[in-house]
Order: sequence, then structure tokens, then C-alpha cells
Amino acid sequence: YIPAENIPIQYGGLKREKDEVFSVGEDVVSDIVIKAGSTENVEIRAPK
Repeated sequence: YIPAENIPIQYGGLKREKDEVFSVGEDVVSDIVIKAGSTENVEIRAPK
């Protein structure tokens, strides 16, 4: 298993070369499964 943050963007991952603006840093990618017709809160942390 290879985490999405370690797969280069050209192969459908999230890793970009020399990208400081959209880098994932030490955070990890999470998957959320939401059933049809339901509501959920999704927290997205962003630096100020």
C-alpha cells in the first residue's frame, strides 16, 4: 500500500515537486464515506 500523499500528481496522487503552497506537510490524507441522503461535517484545516 502506498499512501496518496506519496504518489506523484501525474499518477493520481497528491505529491508535487517543489510545491510549498499545496504541500501536505506532516498531515495525512483521509477518506470519508458518506451515505446518500445523509449529512456530515467535514473539518478542513487551513493555515491563516
